[in-house]
Amino acid sequence: LDRLHVDTIELPVIQDAKADVLAGKTIASVVGSTALSATCGMTEESVEQAWESVKGARRPALHIMAPVSAIQMEYQCHKKAPAMLELVRALVSKARYYTESVEFSAQDATRAERHFLYEVLAAAVEAGAARAVVGSAAVTHPEVLDYAIAQWGADRVAVGIDCLNGKVRTAGWEADSGLDFLDFARQMEERGVRTLIFTDISRDGTLSGPPVALLEELSKAVSCGVIASGGIGGIEDIRALLPLGLAGAID
Repeated sequence: LDRLHVDTIELPVIQDAKADVLAGKTIASVVGSTALSATCGMTEESVEQAWESVKGARRPALHIMAPVSAIQMEYQCHKKAPAMLELVRALVSKARYYTESVEFSAQDATRAERHFLYEVLAAAVEAGAARAVVGSAAVTHPEVLDYAIAQWGADRVAVGIDCLNGKVRTAGWEADSGLDFLDFARQMEERGVRTLIFTDISRDGTLSGPPVALLEELSKAVSCGVIASGGIGGIEDIRALLPLGLAGAID
């Protein structure tokens, strides 16, 4: 991946502290120009472990992913909104202590209360996140997207397009928005979005190869940077994407 000049390799949340940290350190020791990002869990200790695993890389980064809907905050973290805000601040601040390359992703944002989505994005950015990913919340809360771009600039905001059979899905992929993915992408570009993360739901987790034809359509329809997600299973899949000139790919 490094020889293919992949921009970022992202490691999953650490499950086995000793084995996973060692694996991350090993990868960090051989990666050159590619950024190595570690996904953090929902504790400050997990941020410390994530940093330990990637700090030896030339371009280390940390990724905070937090649920922002009431149901997922309760289910995953057993927290209400005020406590979740404090946790997000603490986790991002901890990550920012180690590196400037901190990304924050709001999970299940389409089901979040609008005012809380404002608050949690602001908390993450003010605590030091270099970029906030709002996912498909731009479908249900476009005004939050407008606010984020106006407040922090388009380079610090990314929108996710979760697609199934050509239509944008929301609410954790459960709801069909009825929006054509290309039309939605164009709408996002008109709002000032510069980065789109495209996930083909039918391929996610299958390792069956990326949706090259859909990605080609998308890259021709907008001038935004497109990051491919879903179906990537190996080096050959990355090579298949190179001629498209995408901004990145998530394995």
